Amino acid sequence: MAFLKLWGVLEVLTDTTVGGPYDETIKRTCFLYEDSAFNQGLMKVLRRYRNRSVHLGMNSIRRETVVILHRYVVRNLLFALSRSREFTSLTELGHFLSLPASPTDLLRKAELFKMATIFRRIKI
Repeated sequence: MAFLKLWGVLEVLTDTTVGGPYDETIKRTCFLYEDSAFNQGLMKVLRRYRNRSVHLGMNSIRRETVVILHRYVVRNLLFALSRSREFTSLTELGHFLSLPASPTDLLRKAELFKMATIFRRIKI
């Protein structure tokens, strides 16, 4: 039961709908980690536990597994609280967490936004 409640908190913190696209929940959760790929792999395992618990009624999730999920929740919660003045809503925070984790991809996205502001004649 604690596992499912923690997963629900993570969905709120990442602004992903309850029962929605778990890949987005995982991606947004792992954005805060340097080794995003490793953490996404671990989160996918946790998602399988979550799905088994919900769909098969398996409530016997090991304590260690709950502790791992708890760490992800705490890190995301602390980030959200420490940056609460920078975001106007959880939706905006969710958009931030959806940005690419790769420096190359993030820089490319910044270039595209700059090109769009020039195209739209928006002064920065």
